[in-house]
Amino acid sequence: MKVEDIIKRKKLKQPEYFQDLLRANRGEPNVKIYWKDSDSQGQFKRRQEAEVSYVRTNTGTHRKIIDHRVKYWEYKPIEYRYNNEGFRTDDDFSDKEEGIVCLGCSFTEGIGLPIEFNWGYLLAKELNKKHYNLGQGALGLDSAFRLLLGYKDTLKFKNVFLLVPPPYRYEWLIGDNELFQPFIEGKHQDFLQWLGQSFGGSTPIKEEHETFFKSFVFGGEHQDIMHCIKNILALKGLCADIGANLYIVNSELTRIEREKYYDTGILSRDGHPSSGQQEFYKEQFLKQYYENN
Repeated sequence: MKVEDIIKRKKLKQPEYFQDLLRANRGEPNVKIYWKDSDSQGQFKRRQEAEVSYVRTNTGTHRKIIDHRVKYWEYKPIEYRYNNEGFRTDDDFSDKEEGIVCLGCSFTEGIGLPIEFNWGYLLAKELNKKHYNLGQGALGLDSAFRLLLGYKDTLKFKNVFLLVPPPYRYEWLIGDNELFQPFIEGKHQDFLQWLGQSFGGSTPIKEEHETFFKSFVFGGEHQDIMHCIKNILALKGLCADIGANLYIVNSELTRIEREKYYDTGILSRDGHPSSGQQEFYKEQFLKQYYENN
């Protein structure tokens, strides 16, 4: 049974709205900005004042470093350019040329660095294809699957590259969920999309209910692992259904990889992967691609 058949059988009251929801994202279309998310002007100023910072490593610990990026980026701007659909790429999604689809979170969006250092940008340039980047900060595997499903008939591609985001990021579509709405404070939201276990600042769930969602909905590490496995298998199935190749690289570095690539090249402005780490991701994808072709 095709996805379209499932949607038709459900007899949705607003099928057009559902299709739009599949492509919903956190970006604003056709804009150019100079600060984004954790790469904020305020944070950078605080680092300038402190001269040192605490950087979150891939093991979840924090280490104190002399922040050399402060001097490097002091007089160098970073342009965050977003296309006609609100994604960080110089290629519009209205283009009819074949490209590569990149899935992931802020590592894939390339927060903290110019797009020219981004692994998806470098990969697309290497393969001489358009860069259809669906990666955005704070996205998880739920979001990656939803966006690929939403854009599979809009974009022209044969290859999908997934840089696996943290497994604890969950997403819910709640625009028509009247039972869930009372737990949300503030303005109406169509979907919740953030760090599942910590309910980040953009997900205002009433405090007295937060413990329930953390403990019951998420469960713990085993639940995260199952959540990750299900989504990756779903992405593999979707790619097989549309005739696309799927290449997967884990965003978490091993100890040896971390020592070799973590602080190499140009440091990002906010502590996200350096240009060396972005290059490493690109090489891992290229290796898989050439082995398959």
